[in-house]
Amino acid sequence: MMMTTPTVALALALSATAFAAPPAAPAPKSDPKMALAAEKASDEAATLVAQTRADIQKDRNAIVGAAMDLTDASAGPFRELYAQAARLLTDMLSIQKQEASTKPEWAAKFQAKLPGKFVARFFQVDNKLDAIIHFQLAAEVPLVE
Repeated sequence: MMMTTPTVALALALSATAFAAPPAAPAPKSDPKMALAAEKASDEAATLVAQTRADIQKDRNAIVGAAMDLTDASAGPFRELYAQAARLLTDMLSIQKQEASTKPEWAAKFQAKLPGKFVARFFQVDNKLDAIIHFQLAAEVPLVE
């Protein structure tokens, strides 16, 4: 993956900011109600992401077929290859689901030892870095006309 200089600079600045600044004040004692609310929100977000993915997967064949503008001659070979690619996509989505289910587990481990604001900022930075990478990858692969 080729990252542009501004993208690399932004990624480094975000990561340096997250780790350079110590928490301003000692963390207050953990509030069990807040922890439960955060866990519930995290579970709800994971459920929403899973539902969105399921909805897209359900209509994926129709969306791809409409976007491809296939001729009769290209439809057969394309569908055969697309079925193979779909299996790879299923594997990729499985990895993404595993990642999504792992984040709440790690968030709890971070929250047990670090202030909530620091933990929230870390996950915000981590998510932004992931978004930058995904955006960069998407920008580098243009749709063929």
